Amino acid sequence: MGYWIYGRDAQRDEPARRIYSEAVTEAEAHAEAVARGMNVEAVRPAVPSERDAEPGSHVAVPVPGGPYEFTLAQNETIASLARYMRLAGVALVLFGVVQAGAAFMVARSGWSLFVQGAVSLLLGMLAVWIAGHFRRIVDSRGRDIGHLMDALAGLRIMYAIQVWIVAAGIALILVVLAYATLR
Repeated sequence: MGYWIYGRDAQRDEPARRIYSEAVTEAEAHAEAVARGMNVEAVRPAVPSERDAEPGSHVAVPVPGGPYEFTLAQNETIASLARYMRLAGVALVLFGVVQAGAAFMVARSGWSLFVQGAVSLLLGMLAVWIAGHFRRIVDSRGRDIGHLMDALAGLRIMYAIQVWIVAAGIALILVVLAYATLR
């Protein structure tokens, strides 16, 4: 039959990994992984098409009728996305704070800087929040699809906000241009 065993190295704090075992039972696969120095987190029956897949390959590991778990390589991609998304979010938050602070120093056009700062702050906080959902995909076992759907819902909200902000900005520019030409 064969099993995929998920876990971490018992001696070092390394990223989660998986190994393949030709064991006949789940208990034998678990014992084999422990003997190889792994802290076992999960044991899943291998789907026949996965038997020849290398650990870390881009072959997904669904369990028929059970939860979905991304492969190690897929988790690494998602973790990298979460890191960069969080970094971009923090940068946007800092940029928003600087813009809002500058708005109070500029008397005439301070309101536009304040609005830009508020938008940057909002989008930055959303990006950090969504990055947390992507990170939960990597950190959890058996709940990847739920966390992915939460992250995608957050992205939908963030892009919807951006669409409305751009639409409002275009409308405001058109109103100002119309006012300037009629004047």
